[in-house]
Amino acid sequence: TRETIERFRLGYSPASGDALIRSMKEKGFGVQVLEDCGLVKKAEDGTRYYDYFRGRIMFPITDAQGRTLAFGARALGDKPPKYLNSPETRLYNKSRNLYGLSYARDAIRARNQAVLVEGYMDFVVPFQHGIENVVASLGTSLTPQQVELLGRYTHEVVVSYDPDSAGVAATQRSLDLFLEGDFRVRVVRLPAGQDPDVFVRSSGSAEYRKRIEESVPYLEFVLDAAIRNQGALDDPKKKVQAMNAVLPYLARLPSAVERSDYVFQFARRLGIEDQQLLAEIRRAAQQKKMRLDENAITAASSMKLAEKRLLQLLLGHADLQREILPLCSREDFEGLAAARVFSALLDEFQENRLGSYEGFHRKFAGEREQALLAQLEIEEVPESPSRDTAESFLNALRTMRLAVRKQKILAEIAEAAERNDDETLNYLFEQRVLMDRELVSLSRK
Repeated sequence: TRETIERFRLGYSPASGDALIRSMKEKGFGVQVLEDCGLVKKAEDGTRYYDYFRGRIMFPITDAQGRTLAFGARALGDKPPKYLNSPETRLYNKSRNLYGLSYARDAIRARNQAVLVEGYMDFVVPFQHGIENVVASLGTSLTPQQVELLGRYTHEVVVSYDPDSAGVAATQRSLDLFLEGDFRVRVVRLPAGQDPDVFVRSSGSAEYRKRIEESVPYLEFVLDAAIRNQGALDDPKKKVQAMNAVLPYLARLPSAVERSDYVFQFARRLGIEDQQLLAEIRRAAQQKKMRLDENAITAASSMKLAEKRLLQLLLGHADLQREILPLCSREDFEGLAAARVFSALLDEFQENRLGSYEGFHRKFAGEREQALLAQLEIEEVPESPSRDTAESFLNALRTMRLAVRKQKILAEIAEAAERNDDETLNYLFEQRVLMDRELVSLSRK
């Protein structure tokens, strides 16, 4: 509808191939800026530039605050590729964004549930028909960062990917990520060949709402997929393979009653004794506990000293959380062993709450981070719990991160010099100067 087009700022890139270049030139933008943003490409012969998204419907990709970061584009007709997306830039990282989140976040919070779909139209069409707690993962490769982002708004998700083999495989991959993030997960069942976009347009939004309400618990989906993947279960080897696919999910169920119910269902469908399956589950659970004990050592040893001490000071002293967390960004903790714990601290602080060992033991139950927290909690902290001490550890982490980035830039400078790429060299030298200034500034604090 016209309202939908205006609401989501949908557009069209003319097929001429240079409409954007000409329009932006009139506004004072050079072609290099457009190339850096992924909006134009250089022709293979190197003689000209062309509009990257020419002849396609345009979908602006925004962050959670509604600021445009990139674009997705869908071909009109069957011309391949069907979809094109902006390349990653300094502003846009696909793995850290969910399409439609800026529109859906209030509805997600209100319902305490998100419906996760794959593509742009899978978001737009249900939203247009009143299903507003929906977001798209920009394809089938869901990332831990996207799960973490969604977790700021809800910990209940209904996965509604395409019912084809690629969609089923993607759904199974997403389950592991959501379960690691302590989400409650259900899965929508749609008819073969119908994604959410097609289903809503053919069967109506009321029927899609019904499918969401009747979505199955993730374990039921896993059971069905395991049995379907093995085909006829008259072969003992196939039964074993199906059982092995499901065991990790059964073993992680905290409720004995729920576990017993699923064991009975699965054993009946496999044609084996439920006691036999229970014995395998106990073995899998024990192996998981042993791995957790081992992780307590490896996780803590992989932490940098500054990372350890800062986390201990923050979790041990609520006043330091109030003083230090406003100074932090998620970028400060990227790549660290305890990155998810720091991120959880920031999430709590943004919701006017404070993190604690007790709360995070529950949040990360059964995961690597729980082992890490247990190790930190029993270690003595030699430093005094002062703001200056905590800031010094934060600055040490920033210095280490910048040093790694600087080495990467130096390597890129060497590569650009070999190619005689003066334009890239100039940009990289500017980045190095900025980084050196930042390092000097940190050294003075």
